Amino acid sequence: MKKSILLSAILLTSNLLSAQWVQQNPNYPDTNVLNDLVFFDHSSGWAVGGYYGSWPIPSTNESLHTNNSGLDWNNTWWLGMGSPGQNVFFIDENYGWVCGGQEILHTTDGGLGFYSWESQNINLSPQQYLYLVFFIDSLNGWAYSKGGEISLDYELFKTTDGGNNWESQLQGHFLQLNDMCFLNESIGYGAGWSEFNYTIDGGDTWNIVVINMVAMSLDVIDENNIWIAGYDDSEKGIIKSSVDGGLTWNKKLGDTIQPLKDIIFIDSNIGWAVGDSGTILHTSDGGNNWEFQESGTSADLNSVYFVDENYGWICGDSSIILHTDNGGIVGTDQSVQSPGLQVQVYPNPFSDNINVEFELNKPSNVSIQILNNMGTIVWKNNLGIQSCGKNTQHPDIRHLASGVYFCKLQAGDQVAVERLVKL
Repeated sequence: MKKSILLSAILLTSNLLSAQWVQQNPNYPDTNVLNDLVFFDHSSGWAVGGYYGSWPIPSTNESLHTNNSGLDWNNTWWLGMGSPGQNVFFIDENYGWVCGGQEILHTTDGGLGFYSWESQNINLSPQQYLYLVFFIDSLNGWAYSKGGEISLDYELFKTTDGGNNWESQLQGHFLQLNDMCFLNESIGYGAGWSEFNYTIDGGDTWNIVVINMVAMSLDVIDENNIWIAGYDDSEKGIIKSSVDGGLTWNKKLGDTIQPLKDIIFIDSNIGWAVGDSGTILHTSDGGNNWEFQESGTSADLNSVYFVDENYGWICGDSSIILHTDNGGIVGTDQSVQSPGLQVQVYPNPFSDNINVEFELNKPSNVSIQILNNMGTIVWKNNLGIQSCGKNTQHPDIRHLASGVYFCKLQAGDQVAVERLVKL
């Protein structure tokens, strides 16, 4: 099934890598924005967002659920929230929270029933809106609000009874967060405008580390290893990492990419980051190297979630949802080939030139392209009409730098793709 999906996508687009992320169009208005998503396994997940209205058109909520990996998304209109959902958080498939506007809703039964979501009261000023929610178990959690120019509009709330009661924990402009995470009842992290924040007393007090960037997202692997993604003063995307709990930061990527909105790691090596203009980045070596993955869209991407190294989803502006079941990449031992077209590319890995051997079952117009990991053509040759039988070509690609490339051979309407590694 995976190969057929990849193949059909390749045949429909001239961009090689777009085949690895498939758009799951929920058929909702493209004026809506999806801000956040979460999945429990390969099948079941939520995405939240909505329409940001202005007078006389009001804002609306869009809360989507799937139980078949996103093949179908159902709008849970009965959730009852009048504002766009900003953040969704589940500790398991039953206990979850959604916040947005001045509302926070909670479910204990998976949120699919007509009366599954209950409103929880937080005392907010008129300028405040809820932006983040995070729980470490069914009882202990935090919610964060942003606001206007008044310092008290930035506020952290805490609950110890599942959200039945929320108490103001901290107020002030100095805690301007775009993301937060708690490891336990004591240790927590926050990232925002030019600062990384950490607490060791459950959020009562916070320590500040200057990071010289706007951090839109953080991902905490453990108490020491932390990642942040966002953008710098020139609005270029940037990724930084810390191996000492956020005390010092190392720049891992920046200067040439779009602003980034979210980052996730499934272990110490494998991670993804997403951002504006359809940007998707992937690393498999702990962030030392990042490769672009083609999204097939120019929409801003706001949230990414993976349940393992293969199954992942992304949501963003224009109600877009993307899905991959192979990590967004073609493996070194995988090929994608049309029926009736047999292609071998060797040696692989290679250090000099390669041999492209192919066999046709009918005369066809044949072209060969070598693309880098950003989908840019770095070598090409149109061979014209080739007769039936075997043929071998020898692309001269000695000039290419070491790295990952893709060999794409097209014969008529048939396509074969091989991933290559140059040493």
